[in-house]
Amino acid sequence: MADLTIPTLILYASDDPLFSPAIIPDLKNVCAANPKIKLVLTDYGGHVGYYNGSAGQRQAGDSDPWWAWNRALDWVEKVGG
Repeated sequence: MADLTIPTLILYASDDPLFSPAIIPDLKNVCAANPKIKLVLTDYGGHVGYYNGSAGQRQAGDSDPWWAWNRALDWVEKVGG
């Protein structure tokens, strides 16, 4: 990832069951060292779990059921995609 030269968005959940949480410090460091990478790290989300039903929206205090899609679209708009 250190060699990426195009703008890249990474949405990553700390509770992703496919990867050990031990990778998070390295992920943060690599992303911080490359200005082309935007890391959005969340506490929860699982592996592909950024859809949120009404109970989860109330618990998170966020009424957006399509949180990940909307963060990606916001990012594309910001970088001029």
